[in-house]
Amino acid sequence: MTVHDLKSGITTDRLPDGLNISAALGNFDGVHIGHASLISMLMNPENKGVPSVWYISDLPSKGPLLSTEEDKLDQFGKLGIRYAISENFENIRDLSPDDFFRSVLIDRLNCRTVACGFNFSFGKHASGSASDLERLSDIFGISCMIAPPYMFNGSPVSSSRIRSALSEGDTELAASMLGRRYSISSSVKEGDGIGRDMGFPTVNFELDPAQAFPKPGVYASLCMGMPSVTNIGTRPTVTDGDLMTCETHIIDFSGDIYGKRISVEFIKRLRDERKFNNIEELSEQIERDVKIAGSIISDNT
Repeated sequence: MTVHDLKSGITTDRLPDGLNISAALGNFDGVHIGHASLISMLMNPENKGVPSVWYISDLPSKGPLLSTEEDKLDQFGKLGIRYAISENFENIRDLSPDDFFRSVLIDRLNCRTVACGFNFSFGKHASGSASDLERLSDIFGISCMIAPPYMFNGSPVSSSRIRSALSEGDTELAASMLGRRYSISSSVKEGDGIGRDMGFPTVNFELDPAQAFPKPGVYASLCMGMPSVTNIGTRPTVTDGDLMTCETHIIDFSGDIYGKRISVEFIKRLRDERKFNNIEELSEQIERDVKIAGSIISDNT
């Protein structure tokens, strides 16, 4: 068990002695608006215990991840969570729902309130349901809250819906369900200088294959809060390979940020990536992309 104290920034392997907590349970990939609604249920002053979340840090994913561990902790802190408690899957995978409730939630975490989504499952082979959580809470005399589906455009918000929106390039829909623009973070690496030679120097990001990224193409974006144009793709005009890359041109910026860890936020997809006949045609298109992106960003910030 790893305990992140989001107020002090200290990480330990246990909660403070004698502490009572009020815990939201789940996976929280993306920490989207449905997760935020669940977490907000903990903030009622009548609830017993310090607002906290419990999640599995290495749960096998149904798709590419929407958030890194660092992203999750940042969002939890913004939502008012004090303790973020992560558990390794191997440590709990063989516990029955009843054993999990007693040994983890009661004995180790001292939960006085628990909350989960309507489709939450727990215990060996995910055999426990939200109704089982309610049943066990009654037995142990603690409060239990079950969040109903958080609806958007007629369907429940889910991490899989957000991944689907990103795969279609609909970063606006993804942002509506996340409650913020989708972003990726990486340390800036040095590129081949082709963009700089064209007059459009780029920030080059490492794409983590485990993390979701939008459909390949060109996007209006923000990088370090500044207007930018981002290309995700294989750079077919200048390379013959199939390596997926992410390059961002920060409009009217000329600083040195190599080696720094920064984020790019995706606002709107402009077009598909395509192969141009030569560098001159590519440069002319980038100039058009910059103008269009500037207009879109000014309307959305």
